[in-house]
Amino acid sequence: MRRFFLQNIDPESVPIVIKGAEARHMIRVLRMMPGEEIVLIEGGGRRFRATIRDVRRGCVTVDIISELPGIMPSPVKITLAQALIRARRMDIIIEKCTELGVNTIIPFLSSRSIIRMDKHKHESRLKHWQGVAISAVKQSDALTPPEITQVMDFRDMLDNLKERHATKVILWEQDKRISIKKILTEREKRDHFIGIVGPEGGFSKAEIQWAKESGFIPATLGRRILRAETASISMVSLVQYEWGDLN
Repeated sequence: MRRFFLQNIDPESVPIVIKGAEARHMIRVLRMMPGEEIVLIEGGGRRFRATIRDVRRGCVTVDIISELPGIMPSPVKITLAQALIRARRMDIIIEKCTELGVNTIIPFLSSRSIIRMDKHKHESRLKHWQGVAISAVKQSDALTPPEITQVMDFRDMLDNLKERHATKVILWEQDKRISIKKILTEREKRDHFIGIVGPEGGFSKAEIQWAKESGFIPATLGRRILRAETASISMVSLVQYEWGDLN
């Protein structure tokens, strides 16, 4: 059954009326008809089996049949702090890391970030990223879309994360002494992992020092030099495999 996302669902409110982008997609793209069964995903993670009652005037009216069994969350909460990179690659990170169960994504700007945006652009990109995440939830049946924060400055982001109780890692290709694998297999398992991935140009030594002062461990994914989007997806996959629900 096809899945559709609604921020809030009250199963006691009958019927449910779907409007906006989801309704337009159902009507114009999928050409759905009365009688078809669907799955509704709520922002809080609940899922409902429903059937379409009526389709008209840009609205789809549905009846709830039953609530579906809940999905168990991963035992590890993952926060990904990702430097802004080119639009399509940033979309890939958000899409794939949503599928992998990331809880929070923090986009940030560092000294070597190529992408720069004014405040108006930040707002439009945030709305776009939220749409990418919702689409990924529907496709993969992930629990919920991640929280995607406003774009932050690198130092402000570190200040925000400094007091968080978590395993904290910053990927840095210039230091091969500590690997992500070593951290995940030899250190105490935590219920929260925070990983920072830099822009195409990497981090400066000053930024790495600031990160260390905020409790982050510089680590490597191995001998390969990976694109930012590959590094982020690989890091999240390893964390979910060792500490989460991919194993």
